Amino acid sequence: MSDVFASALEGQAIAGLIRNLKSQIADARASRDLESAVIQMQAAYEKRIKLLKESSDFLQKSTDNYKLSAESYREAAEAHQRASERYKSPFGNSRMSVSA
Repeated sequence: MSDVFASALEGQAIAGLIRNLKSQIADARASRDLESAVIQMQAAYEKRIKLLKESSDFLQKSTDNYKLSAESYREAAEAHQRASERYKSPFGNSRMSVSA
């Protein structure tokens, strides 16, 4: 009878070890799956950051170009103003003015 009892205890111990091993395997898989998900999320995040940086660089260049264009227009307007002041008619503000 004690052999049967010992065999039953051994069976329970083996079953416990098997459950423990299965649990460890499941944990390892979950950990590996989690690690894979984290790596994928990190790659997606880095890709998004790269796109945002490229977009930011593009906007900065556009802003710089806009500033240069605005400065060019301002300089052209000032040059036009100076030129128009040099050619004022003695009859008015413009050469084409006619006084009655």
